[in-house]
Amino acid sequence: MEKVPKKNFARLVKMNELIHSNPCGPLLEPSLAGFRYFVLFTYDYNQQSWAFFLKTKNNTLETFKVFKNIVEKEKKYKF
Repeated sequence: MEKVPKKNFARLVKMNELIHSNPCGPLLEPSLAGFRYFVLFTYDYNQQSWAFFLKTKNNTLETFKVFKNIVEKEKKYKF
């Protein structure tokens, strides 16, 4: 069995340089509000994550816009 080489991955130095998104679903059972999907937005900078519930995956872009507005207002970071 081959050993996997260890690599040092450098994190980015600015808060909004890279944001990962991970839409997931469909869930086997919808929530009481009818959500069958969720999306995580994670900063590469500090690994801080936000979760948003979705009724369809098509809502991911609109949800990102909501996330962007929240972060810009809360943290005073601009994209």
